[in-house]
Amino acid sequence: MNGASEKIGGTCYRIWGDPVSQQVVVLIHGVGLSQDIWAPWINLLAEKYCVLTYDFPGHGASDNPQGARVLADFQQQLLRLLNYLEIEKIHLVGFSLGALTALGFASAHPGRLHSLILLHSVFQRSAAQLAAIEERYRLTRDQGPMATVEVAIKRWFSPQWIEANPDYIEFIRNLFRNHKDDGYLKAYRVFCDADEEINADTIARVDCPGLVITGSLEPGSTPEMAAALGDILKARVIVNEGHLHMAPVEHADLVAGQVNTFIQSVAVGA
Repeated sequence: MNGASEKIGGTCYRIWGDPVSQQVVVLIHGVGLSQDIWAPWINLLAEKYCVLTYDFPGHGASDNPQGARVLADFQQQLLRLLNYLEIEKIHLVGFSLGALTALGFASAHPGRLHSLILLHSVFQRSAAQLAAIEERYRLTRDQGPMATVEVAIKRWFSPQWIEANPDYIEFIRNLFRNHKDDGYLKAYRVFCDADEEINADTIARVDCPGLVITGSLEPGSTPEMAAALGDILKARVIVNEGHLHMAPVEHADLVAGQVNTFIQSVAVGA
């Protein structure tokens, strides 16, 4: 399987390698983005593992089902995809809303994961942090996805990287321009409300080795959040100095390498 786009049950996905003979690494993107953000990771991970990526509902080339959305819908999307592909056990890597999806999936489906890797995940947000997220949601609801994208870009990437990578920054803008329906807004609502579903009790049910990564300059997915998640999960925690939210893109080689090293350590013991 060579990474060509496929679609099943409204979900667009790509798979590299053989899920029968290789352990599978699943990469889940964040809100407003698409599976394309993982492009710099594929060559490294696909050297040894089967790699699976996919688009959230209402993102990329996936369909946007009618009705409101909750975090369990994102977990069910992954479950349906794994069952369709007859993949029983995975290494699960989630970024931002993808990390919350991964946490919920790991909690709800014990025995399905070799390992859980959380990249820049929120946890137990303060009242001020939740208020800021609610304001961004209101702006998106009232003015559309492009209303917050320029502020987001400055929050996600370093000024130096923005200046050096104008094509990629335009790619990010285009992802938001292409949100023609309410799929992004529904996903952002889930991101706003996730603290109600992801708590210490649900996290404590996770039964696999874990890795939590964030950046020292992260204003949203803070080092303190990573430490709290690590304590509950009994997971390894990495705080990368100087990294902002989109470090899995801006510092793809480093972060993918950290994830690869961790997965290898778990796979050796599998």
